[in-house]
Amino acid sequence: MKDKREDFETKDIYLASALIALGGFYSHADKSDPRHQVFYFRDNGRVDFEKVVSEYVTGTLMINAAAFKESIQRMKSVIHSY
Repeated sequence: MKDKREDFETKDIYLASALIALGGFYSHADKSDPRHQVFYFRDNGRVDFEKVVSEYVTGTLMINAAAFKESIQRMKSVIHSY
């Protein structure tokens, strides 16, 4: 059985941004491979990762545009920080 506090990870900056905009708890990024950074999230009970991924992939995810834009900017700053 999986631990509900297990990390969720993605290499997709826009999916990561959507998770943040929806209230997901961003934990950290693994920058060991500069070409493929991995973004990690902790389960805080506010986001159903499987549902968000499914809706993101099918194009049915509903999200606040301003929050999504702000989250993208935040994730870009993570990528470009040292």
